[in-house]
Amino acid sequence: MVLISNNGNINLSGVRATNLSVFASGSINMNNSARFTGSTLLASGSTNGSINFNGATTSINGSDNLKVVSAGRIAFNAALNSRGSISSVGDFTFNNNSTLYGTIAAKGNITFNNGANVVYTQL
Repeated sequence: MVLISNNGNINLSGVRATNLSVFASGSINMNNSARFTGSTLLASGSTNGSINFNGATTSINGSDNLKVVSAGRIAFNAALNSRGSISSVGDFTFNNNSTLYGTIAAKGNITFNNGANVVYTQL
């Protein structure tokens, strides 16, 4: 499934999705019951926009691979351990006591809060 917002935001709320691609000109938001299976791409194209990732991948196995890309900033508040790569032009903030199995890249500041962990995994 592909969701495209040409001039606005996307709220994924408590989505349960497999192989989802989301492209927003503004921001992408969700709550902590959102779950992603398979290959998922979340992309925000606005430097004023953000991605507030509050969900998780359903597993940390190679079959679940999350890719989050933002021209703005990313707040990663993963509800559970997740597997994927995170890239932002702006700041990246990891706010939850969970583990990301993958990579983080940011041109802005990178901040870890509340016991956040990253375990490098080649994706």
